[in-house]
Order: sequence, then structure tokens, then C-alpha cells
Amino acid sequence: MGKIIILVVAIFLLQLSAEVKADGYLAVSELPHAEKFLPPPPDTTGQRFVGDWLMYQWGKATRNSTRGHDATTDASVSGYILCKIFTPAFGMTLSSSKTPQIYRLLNTVRQDATNATQTAKAKFPRRRPYDQFNESTLIAANESSSKSKSSYVSEHAAIGWATALILAEINIDRQDTILSRGYQFGESRVIAGYNYESDVEAGRVVGMTTVARLHANEAFMEQLEKAKAEYLQMTGLSKVYAPQAASPGIYNMEGVKVDETQLEKGSVYIQDGQKKIAR
Repeated sequence: MGKIIILVVAIFLLQLSAEVKADGYLAVSELPHAEKFLPPPPDTTGQRFVGDWLMYQWGKATRNSTRGHDATTDASVSGYILCKIFTPAFGMTLSSSKTPQIYRLLNTVRQDATNATQTAKAKFPRRRPYDQFNESTLIAANESSSKSKSSYVSEHAAIGWATALILAEINIDRQDTILSRGYQFGESRVIAGYNYESDVEAGRVVGMTTVARLHANEAFMEQLEKAKAEYLQMTGLSKVYAPQAASPGIYNMEGVKVDETQLEKGSVYIQDGQKKIAR
């Protein structure tokens, strides 16, 4: 009887884990196949590798700094960590509880971006920098498990860039800040010693092409609209008062005319019929 109960519990937990794990919006066969449009990684005897080597040296020199600390934090691609990392750039807290629609979107796209790198990794096996040079990384605990995985293309860079592109589409006013953080997220892999610069650059291309393909997927577009609506509701922009362009002055979201000095940094206001953010 005890064995039966254990078996039933095991099956239940297995089913539960399958439900919690986010499947992508697209089947692997529907995703862009990176190995068909990306060049192979630079050969260690070619001139293209010189740039990779120089950036690897730059990354090592950057580790004992604040930027190096950020690179350590960027090592995880869990939905929770991604939200935490992009929250400052987005300008408001991103989490499964505070922004469930945005979280669901990002967590599912994360799987699509991951899947989109796999065919290229299989086609182009490449040793990771720390393995190539027999050196340590910023995240020693992951070195053993990562050795067997191709460095090209960078899965982290693909996920980070896809995440940044989607968040920038949701929050257009902070697009530059969000994209900058997405760029840094990929660059962190060079600093950590897990990827070459060319791996990261290729990863960004995969992230970009994945997001482009997702815009032709109905389920993705429906969730994207839910995420945008959630953002508007959080900022109050779904109830925005927009005076005529000719109306002089500055207005808050309730349509009350205010003085510019009353606006807190980061607050949204209306001027000349246009939505703006106080700097």
C-alpha cells in the first residue's frame, strides 16, 4: 500500500511539474533555424577569433568590479530572476504576483528563445572560453555542467534580448533603458567567461528573429495584448485624460492641470495632448 501511495504522489508531482514548466508558443519546427542563416563560429586560427579573444580578456579584467557583480547575477535565466533584473529598467516591479500577465508572457517566450538556439548548438559545437583556455569563471558551480554544451550560440543572450524587445514594446517610454539592460545581460556572459563575443552577438540575432516570428503567432499576440493592458492599468494610462493638443499647460492622469514642479521624477503626465514622463 505504501509503495502505491508513493507511486501516486510521484505521478502527481510529475504532472504538476509539467504544468509549471512553461512550454513555448511555437513548436521547435516553427522557429527560425539559426544554423541556416548564421555563419559558423570563428575558427581559433582565423582573424575573426582575435576579436573574441580580446573581448575575453576584457571580460576577465572587468570581473572585480560592480559590472562583474552584475554579470554574476545575470547567470540565471529563471523567470523570477529575469523579472528582478529588468525591474529597474522597466520602472516598476515585475513579478508573477504583481504583473502576472507580463510574467506569463516572458516566461513562455523564454522557452521559445531557448528552443531557438538548440539547432545551432547541435550544428556548431564550440568549446566555451574557460574550457578552451583552462581557466576559471565567475560562476564556478556551473563550469562542469556547461562544458558539454556548445558555446555557440549564447542561449542567455537570446533570452535576454528577446525579453528586452518585448518589454520595450510594452513600455515604449523606457525602451532605450530596457534595451540597454538587455544588451548588458548578454555581455555578462563574456565577463563571466562562459561565452565569446561572437556567441553573444549570434544569440541576440536568434532572440530578435524569435520575437519577430512570435508576432505571427495568435496565442503570443493575445498574451502580448494582455500584458500591454496590464501595464496600462498599473500606470493608470488606461484611464488617461488627454486634453486637446491646443490645450495649454500640463495635466496629470486625472485631467487636473498641474505645475511642472509638482511632478515627481518618473511620473506620467499629458502635455499638448501627448503622454510624457517627468525626467
